[in-house]
Amino acid sequence: MFGFHAAQQAVEKAAKAILTVLKITFERTHDLEPLFDALEENGCIDAEVFTILIDMTDFAVRYRYQAFDEIDAGLDRDAVTTEVRRFVDFARKIIADTAGMEE
Repeated sequence: MFGFHAAQQAVEKAAKAILTVLKITFERTHDLEPLFDALEENGCIDAEVFTILIDMTDFAVRYRYQAFDEIDAGLDRDAVTTEVRRFVDFARKIIADTAGMEE
């Protein structure tokens, strides 16, 4: 449950929020890799910095119908939580900066 609901969903929504406010076209997907590719191609991030987060795609795509408890067992929750918070904070800053530029 943690991998999908707490990590993958937060990262997916934050990435899509950044792309939306920057008016960058992106494909409709739950796969984080093309979202991060779009961010990187537009100079927003270095995707290598957020590699641990890209791996969260497995929780939305590959593991969606398996027993979450078994899959979550291999996660370093503290490391993932730290990176998710860092990425969401990064998204908030971009959104705030973009909103400030439009005023």
